[in-house]
Amino acid sequence: MNHLPPLIGDLGILLLTGGLAALLFSFLRQPLIVGYLLAGFLLGPNCPFFPHVAEPESISLWGEIGVIFLLFSLGLEFSFKKLMEMGPSALVAASIEVGATFLLGTWIAHKLGYQDLESLFFGGMLAISSTTVLLRAIEDSGTKSARFAQNIFGILIVEDIFAVLLLVLLSTLAGGTEGSSGVQIVFSTLFKFAFALTVVFVIGVSVLPLLIQKTQRILSDEKRLILALGLCFIMVVGAAKLGFSPTLGAFIMGSLLAGTREARRIETLLLPVQQLFGAIFFISVGMLIEPGALARHPLHAAAFLAVILFGKSFFVTVGTLVSGKPLKPAVRSGVSMAQIGEFSFIMAALGISLGVLKKDSHSLIVMLATITALTTPHAVKRSKSIAAWVDQSLPRRWREGLDRYSASVQRSGHISDWRRMIRKQLAVVFVNSALIGAIAIGFQYGVKDWIFNKFGSSLEVRSGALLLALLLAAPFFWGVAKGGLRRGKVQKYWVNRTLRPILVLFMIFRAVVFFLLASFLFTRFFLLRFSVFALGALAVGVVLLFSDRVESVYERFVQRFLLSLSEEDTASQDSLGSDSGAGSLNPEVGALAGDTIWDSHIAVFEVSYDSLAVGKTLIELQVRERYGVTVTLIERGERRMAAPAGSERIYPKDRLHVIGTEDQFQAFREFIEVAASSIDATTADSYSLQSYALAADSHFLGQSIRASGIREKANGLVVGIERAGSRIVNPTADFKLEAGDLLWIVGETHRIRALS
Repeated sequence: MNHLPPLIGDLGILLLTGGLAALLFSFLRQPLIVGYLLAGFLLGPNCPFFPHVAEPESISLWGEIGVIFLLFSLGLEFSFKKLMEMGPSALVAASIEVGATFLLGTWIAHKLGYQDLESLFFGGMLAISSTTVLLRAIEDSGTKSARFAQNIFGILIVEDIFAVLLLVLLSTLAGGTEGSSGVQIVFSTLFKFAFALTVVFVIGVSVLPLLIQKTQRILSDEKRLILALGLCFIMVVGAAKLGFSPTLGAFIMGSLLAGTREARRIETLLLPVQQLFGAIFFISVGMLIEPGALARHPLHAAAFLAVILFGKSFFVTVGTLVSGKPLKPAVRSGVSMAQIGEFSFIMAALGISLGVLKKDSHSLIVMLATITALTTPHAVKRSKSIAAWVDQSLPRRWREGLDRYSASVQRSGHISDWRRMIRKQLAVVFVNSALIGAIAIGFQYGVKDWIFNKFGSSLEVRSGALLLALLLAAPFFWGVAKGGLRRGKVQKYWVNRTLRPILVLFMIFRAVVFFLLASFLFTRFFLLRFSVFALGALAVGVVLLFSDRVESVYERFVQRFLLSLSEEDTASQDSLGSDSGAGSLNPEVGALAGDTIWDSHIAVFEVSYDSLAVGKTLIELQVRERYGVTVTLIERGERRMAAPAGSERIYPKDRLHVIGTEDQFQAFREFIEVAASSIDATTADSYSLQSYALAADSHFLGQSIRASGIREKANGLVVGIERAGSRIVNPTADFKLEAGDLLWIVGETHRIRALS
């Protein structure tokens, strides 16, 4: 008898139960996550009425793989470029919401008797909303193009960053060494995180697009998916080796691939894999649910639920208002984001694995996530009426003050040239410093040992190794000293007596950083007195500053980096503005007819295959006259057509960037994204090959196929005729019909039969 591993049977039971639960909850129009959690509970040890899995540890391992795929897919939707294009509004709103909710959740957990580290975990688990639940609720409610939904998308992107950072900090604090204060651990972790992220980002942006460009001709879907997953798991291993959470590596690799031309294709190929392992992850989480935890801690559950439903709603609303958004979108955003989900599960699992959280705490969080997942669809649907009620309830003076504040924030978005220059130079110094640090550390822990083991550690060998490190780091030293300083710009600010001291201080700052970095690199190879290697650093500085060759190498590197960073055409940025992907319309952009200008924003629609717009030009569609919207950009594969001409035709899967109001979008969506079920389309079952015999009294006798009108009446084609034992394939339209002819017609079955 063949031996069947228990894991095979476990997966069969798990996937079948999860599939049935997904079907049930889809029928009930409830979040699938809740269905998967319920399936996990039924299969878990706390439900005696259902068969249990034989190897829970194996299922837990598959669940961890699911977390990796989940973070990888979130990274693919993120991209650093998208974060830079969003502007400060989403960052401000998310910072206020996550920070305030984290502090409130931590404080309440501490008051309820939890230990300090447990309280921090609870603060983190309550601070991050569920991207999966929220996006599904918004899509089901038909409000994806609404202004508040676009605001939520921006906040969720920044929340993902905070969630990954919280995972790193919490795991570091939980595994902190004795003698180190929490503040030291936090700052050390943040520095390591920023350093590693910068190095990986710069190298990834410089190398990945080039690799994909060189291999694009031979990349099939199979190779594309395998290569992407290989890169993902290599980065997972690298993050673990550096002492970070493995999920951080998956997220970073996803975000790096998101900046390449293959991002959308990889995301499409990954979707079934991510859905499979994601379902296993949520089911494995559900297996740990213990309903008794809710009964044992009713006060804790009520307090944490209040933080989610009321605290998060309030903080999101306040953060959105502070970022400059109007009142109604802010309230709708706050009401909709009152839930927790996948990141809370990941943090809870992390807390249990590190021995910080008890199983009751995990069950409590899962139950709270289930409750809020059930309330989210209703909250999204009712957010409009709630926002209207809040708007009417506020005193008129408050409403006018908020409107003035929102307008002033949008007007004050302009940053002066000299501030922009200083920010840019600080970024240049930081990035180049990180790369020099990476080269120095790489030589210290890798290359240097190999060289010393092979050639010894004499003065000559050390000097040669140092020279090699300097050659690699030389372009970045030049970048620290002079990178990004255009002579014309410097002279422009130098003549201004007010700005001249700032320029002098900044140049001194660059010189100090240069000196410290050179000293740091020297001490990787020589244990000399400070004065000795300081002179060496000064000598290196003089050589580098006046080296045209080093400057040219640095400029080529920067051009390669910027080319990769902006690989996707910048037309969308020009068309959409610098705020979020569907940012508010500024007064200077232009106006639509009437008083609707202040409610206008940009949304993206994908043309369905069955849309009535397919094959028609923008002039023929008259979308502005019919719906009041304007098409500002058309995405077609890798092409982007900004300000498309009226003669431009629409094709299936085109992505239209449209400016208008929420009400206008509603009507436009019904036209452009019409589903196959909503139009009079023939199905495969009703479209068939049928025979039709011409009787002696048929009114088709003596007519040509064209004149008979059979094509129109049957909505099909005459593809063959049998006459007197001979067969005629694909007869011409002028073919004359005679009595006894047997016509073979491809068309709608019921129409062909009606010919008789």
